[in-house]
Amino acid sequence: MIQWIIMGMVTHVAGIVAAEGNNGVGVSGICWKASIMAIKVLTDEGWGYSADITRGIYFAVDNGAKVINMSLGGVVYDSSMFDAIRYAKSKNVLIVVAAGNSGQCLYSGSLSGIYPCMYYSDNIICVGALDQVGEFASFTNYSKDENVVHVYAPGVNILSTITSTTTVPLTGNLIEEKTWQKTDNNWAIHTTPGYTVASNPANFDFSATYKPNLTNSYMYSVVDCRGYNKVMLQMEAYIDVESNYDGLYISYTKGEHNPSVDQFVSLAKEVGRKNEFKEYNYLLQYCSNSLCTIAYMLMSDGLIQYTGVALKDIRIYYFVPLDDKYGIHMGTSMATSHVTGTAALVWAINPEYSYAKVREKILNGAKRQIINGYGNSSYPVRKLDVWGALTHLIAPANLRYKKIK
Repeated sequence: MIQWIIMGMVTHVAGIVAAEGNNGVGVSGICWKASIMAIKVLTDEGWGYSADITRGIYFAVDNGAKVINMSLGGVVYDSSMFDAIRYAKSKNVLIVVAAGNSGQCLYSGSLSGIYPCMYYSDNIICVGALDQVGEFASFTNYSKDENVVHVYAPGVNILSTITSTTTVPLTGNLIEEKTWQKTDNNWAIHTTPGYTVASNPANFDFSATYKPNLTNSYMYSVVDCRGYNKVMLQMEAYIDVESNYDGLYISYTKGEHNPSVDQFVSLAKEVGRKNEFKEYNYLLQYCSNSLCTIAYMLMSDGLIQYTGVALKDIRIYYFVPLDDKYGIHMGTSMATSHVTGTAALVWAINPEYSYAKVREKILNGAKRQIINGYGNSSYPVRKLDVWGALTHLIAPANLRYKKIK
């Protein structure tokens, strides 16, 4: 599994492309009549497999998409994904991708890069972000020429549509439930001064230390999440462990399982000497509409032991939607969406165009400018110009003319 970065909220992106205009509500997208095909290829946290993204491209192409907006990026070159992009080209589909938000210069032929931005295919437009005065956004990736990052568009403080949710308690404090099981006696639920906690060591009192060489010291419980589509684990924890090998490992799985025997999905490893109770939240993606086993494991080496882990509040929440709203975000994702909307608009007006013609209109209709960027260097860039894309004309070749006085 690799991480592909979702560079903005998907609903926000869709609003930039196609929010209905001229209705006195919210914002206007660039191409009001565009149809949106929403294809989810990553988790809500932005994790996923290249294979899922690749399947998403094939699905979009085979179901009639003309422009694919890819507001995501990763550092791994994947030949299967590149093949999918080439397949999209063969079906006359344009792909608009984000340059990325790490503030780095992208070089042609570099062994390290951002993909899909740096796949070489002429049905790709890679987009960087500009701030509100038309300079490079502080976070945007960029290139020294126009062959990697092809065009730049607004990406700072962009107002668009968002969909918001709130959380509702599904359980009370699970520490008070008698459903916890343990794989050894290093875990215990007990009262320590001022708190009822689940702790490791079992005699946790802010001074005793946990045992060395712990490897399979689990505490776990099953929670019924049936009937709820999206659930979250929230806990308040005191964590005082060595930051290297030692750590509190939090994991979960769908159904009823024993973590010392069965395979679990890792949520987090929490380490360090925090010396106070803090709140932690984790999305339980695979526990929707099912029983869910949640497990805590303290692991330690034989070197240094501190006062350990105490959990004083563990609850499960489920999500419910609120009314749709509008919000401000920034990123190359927002810039990418401006270009995607422009491509949709050009194609709507000229449905006979090929992807190459739409791409040519966007790039040649852009404003050319030199931007003084990083390290006192100057960079030639194209700035998106929607009107320029709609009206750009290529002068006929071998045109003869004479000036009329």
